[in-house]
Amino acid sequence: MAKEVWSDAMHRTEKEVVSAEKWETLLAEAAADWPTSSKYLPELKQRLAEIIVQDGFPDPGAAIFHKGRFWCKRLEGERPVGKAISPGWAFTRAQAEPLTLPHEAADLYLKVIEVERALAAGNLESVFSHSLLLGLAHSRFNARRLHLKHVTRGKKVAGGQLNSAHKTNQRHIPMRTLRFARMAELVPKLGVENAARQCEAEGMGGWQGIKKQWDRFK
Repeated sequence: MAKEVWSDAMHRTEKEVVSAEKWETLLAEAAADWPTSSKYLPELKQRLAEIIVQDGFPDPGAAIFHKGRFWCKRLEGERPVGKAISPGWAFTRAQAEPLTLPHEAADLYLKVIEVERALAAGNLESVFSHSLLLGLAHSRFNARRLHLKHVTRGKKVAGGQLNSAHKTNQRHIPMRTLRFARMAELVPKLGVENAARQCEAEGMGGWQGIKKQWDRFK
């Protein structure tokens, strides 16, 4: 590949020169590898459908009957009384808990549909705006899918700590009750600190801890 060189007494700079033919070859190779909407959008919808269905929700691209949280597949020409008809993605958005993967996947599925509609209408302004929203939503979805398990794990750890503290507190109730009863008997005669020391002598724990509990109890 040819090079252009610039130099003076102190510096030297080189730049590779790409011929017009080489540029055309590189652009053709890039175009062949670049995903087209006709390939990318159906693949994205399929991945989103798998995420939604594995959580027990309907195929987002299918029409379903539903009543409340209950749903069933719609057969051609069938119309059960008292049930509504909706696309699967709409049902999932309405019923899944916000910010969960099924809810976010259904929301992203809708944005794919909006891009497809804009492409079909040939409206470039609409294609641009909906594609931008789709890209932002897709990035957010991937980030949440990556980090949601860590957030969930954090909730479990916090919950476990709270449960553990509650169990520990329950185990100490009998001793605290005994200490308070004995302190109530001794404090009028000995004062708080001496009463706590007497409780320690009687095997009820360290006097400083007993005194702190008594001060909080008052």
